[in-house]
Amino acid sequence: MSEEIVPRPAADIAVATSPVFSNRRLGMGMEAVVTTASAAIVIALLQVINAIAYAGLICSGPLAPGLLVGFSAILGGLAVSTTVIALASAEPGMVTAPISVCVVVYALIAAAIAHAMPALDPIRVTQAAMLACGVITAFAGAVCALIGVFRLGALARFLPYPVVSAYNAGIGWLFVLGGLKIATTLEPHGWGWATLLSPALIPRAGSAVVMAVLLVGLGRAFRHWAVIPLTLAAGLVAFHAARLLAGADLPGLASGGWLLGPFNAGRIWTAPDWTLAARVPWTHVTGLGSLTLTIVLLGATTVILVLGGLELELHQPLKLNREVFVAGIGCVAAAPFGGLMSTQSVISTLMARRMGAPTRTMALGVALCCALVLLAGTATLDVVPRFLVAAVLISNGLERLIDRVWKERHRLPRQEMAVLLLVLLAIIWLGIVRGVGVGLGLTLLMFVWNYRSIPVVRMAVTGALQRSSLIRPREEEAALNRLGVSVRLCRLQGYLFFLNAVDLLKEVPDIGLRFLILDFRHVVGMDTSACQIFQRLNQLAHERDFGLALTGLSAAMAAQLRQHGVPAAWPDALAACDTADKALHYAEDALLIDVAQPAVAASASFAALIADVTGRPTDAARLATYLDRLEVAAGAVLIRQNDPADALYFIVEGTVSVHIEVPGGERTHLRTAQAGTIMGEVGIYAGGRRTATVLADAPCRVDRLSVRGMESMERDDPDLASLVHRAMTTLIADKLAGSNRILEQLMR
Repeated sequence: MSEEIVPRPAADIAVATSPVFSNRRLGMGMEAVVTTASAAIVIALLQVINAIAYAGLICSGPLAPGLLVGFSAILGGLAVSTTVIALASAEPGMVTAPISVCVVVYALIAAAIAHAMPALDPIRVTQAAMLACGVITAFAGAVCALIGVFRLGALARFLPYPVVSAYNAGIGWLFVLGGLKIATTLEPHGWGWATLLSPALIPRAGSAVVMAVLLVGLGRAFRHWAVIPLTLAAGLVAFHAARLLAGADLPGLASGGWLLGPFNAGRIWTAPDWTLAARVPWTHVTGLGSLTLTIVLLGATTVILVLGGLELELHQPLKLNREVFVAGIGCVAAAPFGGLMSTQSVISTLMARRMGAPTRTMALGVALCCALVLLAGTATLDVVPRFLVAAVLISNGLERLIDRVWKERHRLPRQEMAVLLLVLLAIIWLGIVRGVGVGLGLTLLMFVWNYRSIPVVRMAVTGALQRSSLIRPREEEAALNRLGVSVRLCRLQGYLFFLNAVDLLKEVPDIGLRFLILDFRHVVGMDTSACQIFQRLNQLAHERDFGLALTGLSAAMAAQLRQHGVPAAWPDALAACDTADKALHYAEDALLIDVAQPAVAASASFAALIADVTGRPTDAARLATYLDRLEVAAGAVLIRQNDPADALYFIVEGTVSVHIEVPGGERTHLRTAQAGTIMGEVGIYAGGRRTATVLADAPCRVDRLSVRGMESMERDDPDLASLVHRAMTTLIADKLAGSNRILEQLMR
């Protein structure tokens, strides 16, 4: 009878969502009236049973004489919240139920208030306790309403699943204990397994357990709305039949602890006395703040989870934020009566659909029936056996333990199952608030431990594979192919903290390192321990004489490093390299200077490039016949993105930059090319459209070989055309091989 969402057989869902029981408005004929009234009475009966059970749990120990007060407050609040949701919900036929996971917390609140007010009459203390519960309910309901207003319904997804499951299992255990206490009428300080197993208490406790097992077993075997009411009715009839056969009278059974009564004659309804609120020593109630916070957090979370489960069960979307708001308003409206935190009920809402009455009239009928019960005489409760009420709580607890422990053992990974069991034990031994705190701590530790297994280095490559965006002449590229192994680029990711940042020290080889570049573009933050690791890296850079550059730092991370005295680069010349590309460019220039690589000539020759690539001399005059010499001003467009690809360009003098244009007119710089390099060579073979724009950084001289010029060369000078084709094929293959090497590194 728990309101928690659990998996249901497909056939059961099909019944709940079939066209016969779809969300339709019934006619006004006699059949519709009977169907609506029947559904309202049956659902109200379940609400009454639950209200009695919850009142028995809250009003236990010193508050036991105030059972009727607790029952009146819970059922009265439920009638009000059901009315609000019936009228305001976007989905007709929504019925309300108290959030069972909060009931145990309300019981702790009531017990704490009773402890703080020992001199007052138990009935008056119970009234004060229920008023305090109402105040907390109003606060929690207001939080729910605000969650709906600000559309924050998804926040509940942040709670760790093992902790939620363990909490539900822990509540199940407390329900079992609460049910046994109701059945045995023992005071909290007098309860224990040895006492429970005494011959005088075994019949009462055993009856409650047997009835609870029947409720669970029959409810799972026959998934029909009538199973629970009929089982409880059969238990009531069997008890009184046995009583009559044994010749036992009601007063004797009541004095022996078998019945809820006897109660004083009169109505069940007890009007709340709000003058008692001023007599509650709020500041002296032990743990009131933490218990209130527990109600708010778990209540709001359960509302959201229940509504999400209703969406699945009904096979239709709900206006989630509106329903959360309506549930919150319903709680606020019920608070003056001392009502508990409540939400839309999965069980009752689906039951209404199975019975063919998913209407607002039916939901209002449930509220009316609850109100009529309160106006009835107490004699109706005098004949209710305690073990039936206890069985409702025990069965609720067993359902939770089965669903959240037994079934989860196959669904959860071992570490999450271990957390669930540990949190369950913590709740049993330490209490709900501390147990949940233990769970959050364990899941945080588990997350941190698992997070450390995510590599902090997203990609690590040498300068021989990853080059800067500067396209260099062929001889420089060849030199960097040899020297680039002394440059190491590491692209970092995630959050750097004490368990994973230490892995960065492994990226420093003992010998052969000339530059280490750490790119922070995909790092979201770091802790102080990570800053200490970078202090150590800076020390290693000085000791082993290699350049260190921390690039892509956010403003916050840069400030954090400065506070710990960690420079973003060493030597100081690298400090201007705020991107990994600039740092690579600096490292490449330094490597070329180290080996005394000849400076790039101010001008280059297309014929010389072809001769160098093919190993055969090429006549520049013959080649010039088919080329167009262009003078390009600084800032002019040499190649425009999306233009036809009909020529290649050789940079004779100057530098050009390659950009890609994105929607909106913005340009992103890709690379820069110096004299002696070729642009657009793929287009002359593949055709199609240009994929990027090339701009002159300074005045340039460019040789252009068009498709038409190549066709003329192939016709008039086949040998020269063959050399050009060989050179272009080799250059394209070199670029492709370099791209493949980088791709292989990315896929490792």
